[in-house]
Amino acid sequence: MLSWEMVCESFRVLSGRSVLSMREMKRRQDITDDDVWLSPGEPPLVLLFVSHRWDTLTHPDPNGIQLRAIQQFLCQICTLVEATLVDPEERLQLVPALDFEGMLQASEVVRRMFGHGIFKDSTPTVAGRDAKAMVRRYRELYQDDREAFHFALAGSIGVWFDYCCMPQKPHNLDEEVEFRRSLNSLDDLVMSSTLVALRCANDDYPLRGWCASEFFLASGRSFQKGIFLDIDRIESGQKVAIAREPRPDSTVAPEADTLLVEAYRGDLKDFENACEQWCAAPCTFVDIALPDAWSSYRFLHGNSSLGLDLDPNPFRRVMEGIRSLETALIRRWLMSPNPCSLDIGQQAGDFLVRHELRTAEPQDLVYLALLLGSHGWIEAFRPLFREAVARYLTHSGLPAMVQAQDSCVVRLEPLISDQRAHFQCIKPNSAEVWHLRLALEGGTSDEERQIVEALKQSLQLSPPRFAFVIDPEGREVDYTPLA
Repeated sequence: MLSWEMVCESFRVLSGRSVLSMREMKRRQDITDDDVWLSPGEPPLVLLFVSHRWDTLTHPDPNGIQLRAIQQFLCQICTLVEATLVDPEERLQLVPALDFEGMLQASEVVRRMFGHGIFKDSTPTVAGRDAKAMVRRYRELYQDDREAFHFALAGSIGVWFDYCCMPQKPHNLDEEVEFRRSLNSLDDLVMSSTLVALRCANDDYPLRGWCASEFFLASGRSFQKGIFLDIDRIESGQKVAIAREPRPDSTVAPEADTLLVEAYRGDLKDFENACEQWCAAPCTFVDIALPDAWSSYRFLHGNSSLGLDLDPNPFRRVMEGIRSLETALIRRWLMSPNPCSLDIGQQAGDFLVRHELRTAEPQDLVYLALLLGSHGWIEAFRPLFREAVARYLTHSGLPAMVQAQDSCVVRLEPLISDQRAHFQCIKPNSAEVWHLRLALEGGTSDEERQIVEALKQSLQLSPPRFAFVIDPEGREVDYTPLA
């Protein structure tokens, strides 16, 4: 996780107060007022990374719908913070229920802000105890002025939008330097923030390469960490959507249907109980944990048994793309006795394309594929992808990389025979099965787990060897596509 000082070295972060004052999303270059940015000496109460679809190629939000949604969300966060400080009667006047769009998500943000839940230390912000002290201090200062209290709170919330916080094309030289510096650390920023995805019914967010990748990186592989807002529901003040109870499926065993229904009903009950706790608790919530309504809500909707097109998990396609790429590398690199050369950038991008992910610029998909590979499941592959990302970004510019793909050609050297021998010790020994063993389960018996662990340790001591191939004369390098 980045410290707040490290965030400020590579990024500009807007204050929530500045976002509330915006009438439209502006290009980073068109924001000339320096006091809209949080300084290194102003660590926020919470750092929000806004992940959103661009409605057009030149502007993400020409009608202002997305900006209004995030402004409404910031107001709800401030209202909910205020509600934690007051007695139960006033609390319910401010926030009558948690099951409204935006207010439910705000409750999770405030939980993390106050140091509660498993993601309480996942962002470089003011620590929970200090956050409570800061909030109380604001309350004392502006006890008779609610608007000023909310104004102070919003000024201590960090918000990052790509359009507003990173230079947009065309770049001058200084802007290009700032853009690359930010892009080089973008994954660290996403993982160090609370991601807020702006969604709407039947959108294509899961198919957008940037959106799905941001959600994957921010999740820490936990379905609960990323937060999403339905921009239509939040604007109209509706309650959150509740998933329907699973219907019988003739393709699965009756026992599986029963388990799904039982899990659904249990999660629904937990969600209802958490919402009821907000209404019924006789004390203030600033000193105790807010009800954990978000986790049960996410469990209610996060059913990994669903097919890809029905799965609400917005990074499912990214997961499948990384797994496919890693499986191919296990087959062609770790398990093969022969060296091979491949264009790792183009090949990685192709695997995302196969899972229907897309970006407006082809080079963006290559960058995202390499970046995602560096955060994959197989530790032995991460150095390859980290080096590929570094080479991609330090070249003469991303568009130039499309014309100079030979600089992403890598020669993969075979493992030593003792390492490859591990793959023959377990049957079946397909690359698909070995991906599960190396990435997840480790084996189905103690003996298998010992073999897998021995291979992992061997790969740590003697990592797989690779070398990037650069032909200074620009001639095509012989390479083989991954199967």
